[in-house]
Amino acid sequence: QRLRLAVPTLASALLAGVGAVQLTAPIRAQSYPALAHSIKVGGVTLLILSAVGLLAGLLYAAYDRRLELSQRGRRLIGRVALIAVVVLSVGGLGAFVVKVANPVNFLDDQWHAFAVNAAPQSQTTHFLVVGSNRYDFWRVALGQFIHHPLLGVGARGFGPTYLQHRLSSESPVRGHSLFFDVLSETGLVGFLLLLVAIGLPLLVAARRARTELATAGAFGGCVYFLGHASVDWVWTFPAVGIVFFLLLGIGASSGVKRSRVVGARLGIVAAAAMLLVTLIAFAPPWLSSRYNARALKGGSGAASDVAWAKRLDPLSVDPWITQSLLSGSPRKAVASLRQAVSMEPRNYAFHYLLGFALLRSQQTAAGHEELLRAYLLDPRDPLVAASLPEEVVPSQSARPPRVG
Repeated sequence: QRLRLAVPTLASALLAGVGAVQLTAPIRAQSYPALAHSIKVGGVTLLILSAVGLLAGLLYAAYDRRLELSQRGRRLIGRVALIAVVVLSVGGLGAFVVKVANPVNFLDDQWHAFAVNAAPQSQTTHFLVVGSNRYDFWRVALGQFIHHPLLGVGARGFGPTYLQHRLSSESPVRGHSLFFDVLSETGLVGFLLLLVAIGLPLLVAARRARTELATAGAFGGCVYFLGHASVDWVWTFPAVGIVFFLLLGIGASSGVKRSRVVGARLGIVAAAAMLLVTLIAFAPPWLSSRYNARALKGGSGAASDVAWAKRLDPLSVDPWITQSLLSGSPRKAVASLRQAVSMEPRNYAFHYLLGFALLRSQQTAAGHEELLRAYLLDPRDPLVAASLPEEVVPSQSARPPRVG
């Protein structure tokens, strides 16, 4: 039964290989028009490959139900699969030894590239290089956990914290690791809650994967997701995270069969409840963003659009930034930007905008104070540093201490 899973796995790998160039084209884009075009082409390619994969999966499932192999046939396929794995493993190791004259030096160079030198800007993929700024991301995340071990620095706190202590020029919002992110932002409390929430159903799925084919597939998908999420920020994408929880639910389900009538009624109730929750939770913020986008275009109704954007999503800071851009005078812009700063006080960009608005309204001292706050929140931003006069730039001793 487990060998049956190899067929759809190989089919998925084949489809991914066919579309690899188009799907990774946005990484190689050198301009905004090229980026927009590559995203459109990649999206169409993804939809086509998904449709082909769905059709191939349905055909294979229909054929697989009718296929029954003898004991001898199963042994033969198992041996062929084992030989293929051994040949690929030995061949890959042999090719590595032939290509790399000194494996020890090679591994040492790769570690140095990972820990010291980030990937050059000309790189178009991380598949063949180890160098990136992840080492610096994880250094800051673990440093914050060490300083705040119990509760962390707070949810979504990694991004502003990294700007203060970074050694790279990047400004990531996430730490490129689910577990490092949780440790740095919510400490041991959040990390233990995460282990309980994911670990218990994963253990149940692991036990059932020994005897149930579908559970084995679901468990494998969950393990892959956690492995990928430990070195990247894929869990923040709903298209990926939702699939993980679906697989986790499938793997941990008891398999108790209900009558078709009861099952249909439960399905209808669940669908209606999900639709209602979706409308309540997501419709107002979506409408708010639409009003805000329309207000940015200007026009006679811009002020009304901004007001509606505020009402529909009072937690969003975007309408206040839009209001500052549409304001007719620097003093009115200052009032809107002060509100934005009060909502997100650790966002250096808002302090930066407020500082310039204050300078334009002839409030020089207050403007320099806001620019200084922006500098302390992101000392490596060249625009922020250049905006401060020499007498206002703090000395090296006044800068935020490095972490780790």
